[in-house]
Amino acid sequence: MTGHTTGTEYNVVVELAISAADLDQVDDELLDAFATHHPTAAGSLLDRVELTLTLTAATLWEATDQARELLTGREILSLRVLSAADYEKVAGLGWMPELLSVTEAAERTGRSRTRIQQLIDAGELSATKAGKTWLIAATSVEKWMEKQDLGTAAYDR
Repeated sequence: MTGHTTGTEYNVVVELAISAADLDQVDDELLDAFATHHPTAAGSLLDRVELTLTLTAATLWEATDQARELLTGREILSLRVLSAADYEKVAGLGWMPELLSVTEAAERTGRSRTRIQQLIDAGELSATKAGKTWLIAATSVEKWMEKQDLGTAAYDR
C-alpha cells in the first residue's frame, strides 16, 4: 500500500515508546527509516518521541493502514491521522484567529478603552497579554456583543 502518488496528503503523528531524552540517539535512525515520508521527530508533551510522517492516500483509512504497515515492529503509544490541511490548522500553521487590541475592541463595540479593560479584568472578555499589549479574540468580542443585544432585547419587552 505504500508509495501512492495520487490522492490526499495526510499527516500521521505517532507517539513512540521512547523517552524524549533518547531523541538524539534515535533521531537519525527514524529520519533515515522514513526518509521518503518527510519525517520529523521531536519530543512530545508527554516527554516521549513523537514522529510525524506525510503520506498520500485515497482515504483516511488507507493512510491509517499505510502508517500501521510502515510502523510494524515499533512500539506505538498513540497514532493520529489528519489531512494535511487539518494538521496545519491544528498546528497553527494555516489559521490564526483575528486578534484585537483594546483600542480596536473599543471601536468595534462602541465602548471606551477603559470599559474594555474593565471587561477583561472581570473575565467577561477573554484576552492574553503579549508584552504591554492585551490581545482579545474577535470572537470573544462578538459573543460579548451578542449577549449585550440579548440583554437589551429582554429589557425592552
